[in-house]
Amino acid sequence: MVRLEPLLLLHAAGVLAASSSGLSSLGTFENPSVRSRPRFRYWLPDAGVDKEIVSTNIKDSGARGAGGVEFVPFYNYGGEAGDPPPQANWVTNGFGTPAFRDVFRAALQAHKDAGLLMDFALGPNQGQGVPASSDDPGLQWDLVPYSVPVGTNETFQGPIPGWGTGELVAVVSAHVLSQTNISLPEIDSPFLTAQSGYLSLVLEHESLTDITDQVSEDGQLSIRFPTYSNGFGHRIFAYYKKRTLNRNLHFTNNATATIWDNGSFAVDHYSSRGAQTVIDFWENHILIDGIKELLMEVGHYDAPECESLQLGDSVDAYRQFSGPALLAGKNVISNEMGATMAAYGYPFRSLLFSVGRAIVGGVNQLVLHGQSYTGDYYETTWPGYTAFSYSTSELYSNKQPSWDHGLSDVLNFFARVQYTQRQGIPRVDVAIYNKVSATDAAAFPSMYQADDLVNEGWSWAYLSPDNFALPGATVENGTLGPDGPRFKALVVESDSNMTLSGLDNIREYATQGLPIILSGGLPGIFPSANASESAAIEAGLTHLSTSANVHLVRRGGVAEKLTALGLSPHIQVQTDGKWLTTWREDSSSGIDYALIFCDSNTSSGYITVTGSAKDKVPLYLNAWTGARSPVFTYNVTDHALTLPVSLQGNQTMIITFSPRGLNESGEPNTHAIETPPSVIGATYDQRDGWIAHVANQGSDTTHERIHLSSDRYIELPQHQRTASPFNLTNWQLVAEHWEAPTNLSDAKTIARKHNTTHELTTLVSWSQIPILRNASGLGYYSATFQWPPNTHGRFNGTADGAYIVFPSILHAIQLSINGHRVPPLDYTDAKADISQYLKAGTNEVLAVVPTTMWNYIRSILPEIRDQGHLPGLLAEGLPVPGISENGLVEEVSIIPYSKLVIR
Repeated sequence: MVRLEPLLLLHAAGVLAASSSGLSSLGTFENPSVRSRPRFRYWLPDAGVDKEIVSTNIKDSGARGAGGVEFVPFYNYGGEAGDPPPQANWVTNGFGTPAFRDVFRAALQAHKDAGLLMDFALGPNQGQGVPASSDDPGLQWDLVPYSVPVGTNETFQGPIPGWGTGELVAVVSAHVLSQTNISLPEIDSPFLTAQSGYLSLVLEHESLTDITDQVSEDGQLSIRFPTYSNGFGHRIFAYYKKRTLNRNLHFTNNATATIWDNGSFAVDHYSSRGAQTVIDFWENHILIDGIKELLMEVGHYDAPECESLQLGDSVDAYRQFSGPALLAGKNVISNEMGATMAAYGYPFRSLLFSVGRAIVGGVNQLVLHGQSYTGDYYETTWPGYTAFSYSTSELYSNKQPSWDHGLSDVLNFFARVQYTQRQGIPRVDVAIYNKVSATDAAAFPSMYQADDLVNEGWSWAYLSPDNFALPGATVENGTLGPDGPRFKALVVESDSNMTLSGLDNIREYATQGLPIILSGGLPGIFPSANASESAAIEAGLTHLSTSANVHLVRRGGVAEKLTALGLSPHIQVQTDGKWLTTWREDSSSGIDYALIFCDSNTSSGYITVTGSAKDKVPLYLNAWTGARSPVFTYNVTDHALTLPVSLQGNQTMIITFSPRGLNESGEPNTHAIETPPSVIGATYDQRDGWIAHVANQGSDTTHERIHLSSDRYIELPQHQRTASPFNLTNWQLVAEHWEAPTNLSDAKTIARKHNTTHELTTLVSWSQIPILRNASGLGYYSATFQWPPNTHGRFNGTADGAYIVFPSILHAIQLSINGHRVPPLDYTDAKADISQYLKAGTNEVLAVVPTTMWNYIRSILPEIRDQGHLPGLLAEGLPVPGISENGLVEEVSIIPYSKLVIR
């Protein structure tokens, strides 16, 4: 979301000048503060709703792990999604009205009471405007063009094109060298429209002539054009400025007596006039009655924000967005996360995928899209007010079974990831030059398409020549941005566009010692009106290519050249999958933070770090539980530290490298260099040292051993007698159905619930169980097993403990063993050591598995009303998503292990 910067208010009233000191800390990894936590975008239907329910919704989100909300006065997407229902009065309850001020104060107070932070854009819906008079000089102005063709050797006589549209700015004529009709693709969106095409003109630069002074006061023009033997004659262009009177809150209303009758106009937010219009409105209508003071306590500074929907979950697109922000020293890069065409059907596994890609693209603040108002609203049936009318995910509220069964685990995971991504300074291996035209389509295709960098673990971000003007864009010790990302090289691809200022900066960087790599040949030239500038760029590129510290390579040969220059990535990877990484250095603590995201299916391999990190102590940070644990297996040489890594698809791993002496629980004086596959885990404490968890080796002829850093070997023949893994069978499923209330208009009801019981010999999706195909709710899955294992056959044996493994989590899970709640599982690699919960005899496993609500809502979609209308999916004739997969699936296994103490 693009927001009007709160600097306007900072200058005007100091509203967000300081947050309370108690909220300034990031907290700890185990318990991140609200400043480190994700937020929800909260959609306020309008200011006439129950403010007590609004307050409760905000506090409830905090109780589940959010750091607050981005408070959005939604108003049916500013009226774009339709007028309000007849009972709603947006003149009385519009943005900025006394009614809005009351609900806004209640929202701020709820944040204060719950110790949360609130984001707010400075207007209704997306924040671009405020109520104002239609003649306010601070409203949005537009430059409106008109044109008309004139044949060669012809005379134009009459009114100029567009006369009367607005205040005339200029009239220009030019010789047209060529013209082409360009068709544009259709936009697949229920909310956006676009023109089908346009006429592209190529003009002769020398023929451009300002003829404004030839236009009479009544808009008449008489002019004769010369004859040309080429091209398409002449064209006259006329430009006018006028107020657009665009509203970002509009509704049908014939009254004009007050500013509230007008909705909210978009302001000229690039000018001081527009800023003053916003300032005046806020000071006179909102920053009163204690609101200014509340904002100073719980208001949150703005940050650069992108969105997963617009960027299409593309890591490369995120790098294009984050590169300039990183070079500018921005500590927070925000993301409006999780908008897809999957209302009530967006599983956490999809959210985890989107978040993982955003994080490795440079994002470190999530604003989840979004949280719903849970009360009744006019002519709206259960499940209640639904922003974007059932087309867009997600609608987080207590009407989702995961609200109390999994959401907190996910929010805490995000909070801990964000905590690590706020520590110290982000370091990025390589900068890639990227200059595009401001008139290009609002899309973000992958710019660097070769796979050499990602295959070896290099990270990168994009910079444009405009970014070279930033104060941090200096070179020191052969790196660009020495106080920030500290890029080790600058890559320029042959299909990029070079500007003269960009060339001058790059030439200077090379002189100062920064490696410049020209990939695939010399770049193109960014077109300008000055032909001599193009010639200067062309000559300058030829000279640059032969300069010191400048290297020409084939396309896809950048990584090879970086290695040849003696450079290495912060995290070098060797894997049979695709791993993406981030690296942060905290100089105050000396701790380095490595994050690895698996952007592929299950994969394994190694990561290697060099420099000072190789002499530090590696620790795993479990962002699902908050636990820290030493790494058992890794190898250190004179030049590097290498450790083995295995990751599931979409899994995120965080490893810190800490100076010795920082770990409160002590540090091992030895570790393993190499371990066999039967070592499935290891724990460490100061009293017992390392305890390896050794599973059945599967063969009495297998002789495995652990190689320690002391160069000692530990043979593992005795662990062939460990009990074999086994699957849990004969599950009982108690399905708690969540359905609409008997009175469908009772939208505030969470759900009408009832249970059905199912005996399952295999775990399958609810979609494959006839009675549950159209059901949504909670699944209570229970099974039992005997402990110690009573196995039969060749490898029956004993065990000291066991892991439980769930191979696939479709949405969320909460696990209990013998009535004891197990810490949150990693939804991408759901396994846990359950040894402490086991007892002799029969042991019970209980897995509580929420579904999304889509399958049930889909079954009653024609009965649902949204503000008196059918859901937008049906009303607009959009495709209705099919049945989704839910529940617990695939075989769940118990893996016994024996303990091996290593001192």
